[in-house]
Amino acid sequence: MKALEDLLVRHKGRNVLVDSNLLLLYLIGHCDPRIIPRFVRTQKYTIPDFHLLSGILDRLFKTVLTTPNILTEVSNLATKLSENERPAFFDAMKTRVAALDETYCKSADACEDRNYRTLGLTDAVLLNLCPGVLVLTDDLPLYQVIASRGHDVINFTHIRVAARTLL
Repeated sequence: MKALEDLLVRHKGRNVLVDSNLLLLYLIGHCDPRIIPRFVRTQKYTIPDFHLLSGILDRLFKTVLTTPNILTEVSNLATKLSENERPAFFDAMKTRVAALDETYCKSADACEDRNYRTLGLTDAVLLNLCPGVLVLTDDLPLYQVIASRGHDVINFTHIRVAARTLL
């Protein structure tokens, strides 16, 4: 827990790069938190998890970084929302995306990463962009690769466990 706290303190007021699943949770929660337990892609989270994530992103960091790859994944995943929920989600996404800092990595460069074949293009882009930036993910294989390379990364599961332990 000390290492987690140290990373949050060290990166407070700076940028954070958020992976697809967590950005989806963040955006769905801002659209309508009641969707979280019903939607197949966010069922593993709770509404309190959304509030925890939102509080961290909104209060601790200057900017949430994203990529076209992450936003495309989020958009594609969101097309599985019900027809009634989809329009409100995409309106909320449109509003929130304007506040994100979208950064770009050429796909050809990301495909050169040694983990591209196992993690895929979106994660290879994250690996290309993570030096010097804190990455927030819930993807264990991605977390392990970033940590093994000596870059700053937090697994959201660790934050969830720490929050439950403190409460």
